[in-house]
Amino acid sequence: MPHRIAAAFASGIGTGDALDLFGAALDQSGIAYSLWDAEDRLIAYNDIYVRMFFSGFEHLVELGQTFERQNARWGEQKAGTVQISDLKDQVADRLKRHRQPRGSFERRIDDRWIRTNEIRTAEGGLISIHTDITREKERENAAREGERRFRSLVENLHNIVFCRGVKGSAKHGYDEAGAQVYGRDTRKLFGSVDDEGNSLLDDWYSLIHPEDRPRYAAAEAARKRDGHPFDIEFRFFHPVTGSLRWAREVAWVVEDKELGRTFLDSYLIDVTDAKMREAELSQSRAELTMAIQHADAASRAKSAFLASMSHELRTPLNAVIGFGQVIAMEKVGPGVAPAYREYGKLIVDSGEHLLKLVSEILDLSKVEAGKMEINESEFRVADVVTEVRRLLGDQIGNRLQTLGVEIPSADVMLRADRRRILQILINLLGNASKYSPMGGLIVLKCRLRRDSGLEFLVIDEGSGMTDAEIEVALTLFGQASAGRNHQSGTGLGLPLARSMAELHGGQLLIESAKGRGTTIRVVLPPERVTAALSQEEGQLHLSLG
Repeated sequence: MPHRIAAAFASGIGTGDALDLFGAALDQSGIAYSLWDAEDRLIAYNDIYVRMFFSGFEHLVELGQTFERQNARWGEQKAGTVQISDLKDQVADRLKRHRQPRGSFERRIDDRWIRTNEIRTAEGGLISIHTDITREKERENAAREGERRFRSLVENLHNIVFCRGVKGSAKHGYDEAGAQVYGRDTRKLFGSVDDEGNSLLDDWYSLIHPEDRPRYAAAEAARKRDGHPFDIEFRFFHPVTGSLRWAREVAWVVEDKELGRTFLDSYLIDVTDAKMREAELSQSRAELTMAIQHADAASRAKSAFLASMSHELRTPLNAVIGFGQVIAMEKVGPGVAPAYREYGKLIVDSGEHLLKLVSEILDLSKVEAGKMEINESEFRVADVVTEVRRLLGDQIGNRLQTLGVEIPSADVMLRADRRRILQILINLLGNASKYSPMGGLIVLKCRLRRDSGLEFLVIDEGSGMTDAEIEVALTLFGQASAGRNHQSGTGLGLPLARSMAELHGGQLLIESAKGRGTTIRVVLPPERVTAALSQEEGQLHLSLG
């Protein structure tokens, strides 16, 4: 069919008018053109043609010049400005395409892509139309790169399956193509896919556990109908192994307005192992809860037994101690042999030791049961310190140890359980004496803190403890005695002292190092200090026992 320009010429429109109309239309479209006569000489072109091919060397475009000459000159100009390895081949190929036009072709010139379409005219000439398709190519390359990345991703997915389908009116709400499945492990994980990667939807829906199928179908229907995404877990029977498995599917909708399509995307993961671990963890938690309940019940029973036995033992022990004191003091039958008096003293000492043990066990049972209470009253700290010195004087004196006491120069009043505070100090000082060398120095300090709280410090010159031994010493019945001058004890003194300090809202801290002694700090909060006339530190007073 002859070109329509030729038809325009045939209808009587002048050549100049036809070219003007044609050129104006192409200019408006941003398209370059050139017109060649039957002798292949240039007879018309527009400015876009010059800018597209001859920018910087516009003088090469001359009316009446043959295409072969212009093409050769273009090649010579390019050879002088840029390095193109196959420039001669490009020039030759362009001449061949011009002489034998066969529809459109694309080529890259510098950094742009040009699409050229050349058509013979009725007079034997040629019209060349050139379109800059650089942006189109960039979009194509971007789309191609996106597709390449997507395919690389989905084809190398491990333990996960990606599904994509287009919403349509065919079966299951997809278009005629159905749903495509991607992923290296698709068959191993879920099966239900053919050799081309198409999901066998009928098979898949039938494999879902009957109890989970309605929930799954409802979620799928809502997604396809209303665009609602979903994230659900369900059971299915594997088509190859027949085993019951767990799957998680996350599904959503993608609206592509440019293509006018709605994509139904989702990914599936086999979560059977996670479900098994979850069940095992749940079972372990149940067993742990049961074990804790049994342990609590056993602890309560033990505490009740210890409390009962402690009360039962106290009465006969008091009688034993009383009769031992009668024998030791010769209140009945004076003038007995000295050995009997010594026996009486041993009975008293052993009874008092056992009574102390029973009292500590009773306190332990109260601590574990959470029933230890404090009977608060206001008292002078100095009075408690004086009483501690009196009660422990013989023990410290018998070991030729020196007890240094430092208290604030002014009266300090405490609101606390006086008996428990006294017991804390007796336990700490008793331990310090027990684990200090003969003739050693033990210091008891009482001082006000910057926050207006109060702290007691018990310092000894014993062999000290490691961090591990401190941890043992603070456990019930624990005795960090390795390498120390160890004497008999129950291992309850420090734990009970810490518990009683905490009952007062305070804390017990231990600082110790092997070969450098131990410092135990009992810190009481400011609200326990009800009166303090001065915060000046007192002087250290030393006494033997």
